[in-house]
Amino acid sequence: KDLFELPAAANEWSAKSKNLTGLYAGFNGRMLLIAANNGFYVYDLLQQKLITSNKFSGFVRYLFQDNKGVFWICTNKQIHQFVLNNGQLSELPGRKIFEESNIRHPISCMAQDWQGRYLIGAADGRLHVYDEANGSITENKSTSLGLKLHAIKDIYPDSATHKIYLATDGGGLLLIDESQLLEQVYQSNEDDPTSLSNNAVYNV
Repeated sequence: KDLFELPAAANEWSAKSKNLTGLYAGFNGRMLLIAANNGFYVYDLLQQKLITSNKFSGFVRYLFQDNKGVFWICTNKQIHQFVLNNGQLSELPGRKIFEESNIRHPISCMAQDWQGRYLIGAADGRLHVYDEANGSITENKSTSLGLKLHAIKDIYPDSATHKIYLATDGGGLLLIDESQLLEQVYQSNEDDPTSLSNNAVYNV
């Protein structure tokens, strides 16, 4: 409400949810997608009103759109996949993935690498790789050791160098090489003025 200062819709939004967890603005500046603690909403900026909403039983923790235009809605229980057509969200059938997978902790962020694989960061500091082509989910063991239970807050796959940067809450900034191995950990060092100012890194 304080962010957008929208008239009637602001009150409508405020009444529906108190905790906003993600935003996606696009569609020629018309649509605003809002992820919150109790669901997922589509707001029409021209009409200044909410046009659709989807309630989930789990807390919506992250909103991600892949290179196919599919929206991944990550809750503390599973991942839903949606497509947006004419302002209406439609959930892809049979795509409630990871519900019974080895990802046991809430998902904190996602990204897609240069090969189209999905990189999934968890709240326990584990990095998982989902290959949609064969349906496999693997865990990167090297990052699990390096993170020591610090949540992954953001993922940046560098398509030019084929390396992956992980921002963590307390573990600093991690660099993963092309072989999916932990190459370097950047952390705060009071004796080094060129180091990170803090080990809590939220964006990269």
